[in-house]
Amino acid sequence: LGNSPQAAFGKAASEMKRIMKAGMACCAAMVLAMLLAPGTILAGSVLWSHKYDQDIRWHRVTDIGTLLLGTDEGISSINPENGEVMWKRDDLKNMALVDEIVGTPLLLVSENTGLANPKTKLYALEKLTGKAIWETEKLKGFTVGVELVSEKNYVLILTAADRTAAKVKLDMIALDMVNGNAVWE
Repeated sequence: LGNSPQAAFGKAASEMKRIMKAGMACCAAMVLAMLLAPGTILAGSVLWSHKYDQDIRWHRVTDIGTLLLGTDEGISSINPENGEVMWKRDDLKNMALVDEIVGTPLLLVSENTGLANPKTKLYALEKLTGKAIWETEKLKGFTVGVELVSEKNYVLILTAADRTAAKVKLDMIALDMVNGNAVWE
């Protein structure tokens, strides 16, 4: 069992547990990269690693295979084959809600601000480059959902005045997926 895929996976899983137990979430990206890289589990070697100065708040793999990382300092896209940072957006700090529109070049990032008078701003980014395709003006409420209506080429944004209430009235706005213009509210 020493060099088998099961043993290599077991070592990687143990390392991930040790890292998380030690409270070093920023180092988890290295282990994640090791698990995601094709053939790495079989070979048992690390292809690349990254050291971050801040904790990684969230991560996800896109439909085009890139690794997105969210920190307090912004959003980054990493090439999982070599660990290179493909792009970084320092202007999008503390973004908790990031939606990928699978099958399109779009990545939608919601910026929620304000407590007494909440507002949402939506950014549409190009997955490969991180460049802004469009952004909305501030919409009322907190973003609670983003859905694609592909047959109409719309992005449906659901917002709520209070994100903590169990039952709350939702506001909906349909945006043109190409330019971000409001189609209806």
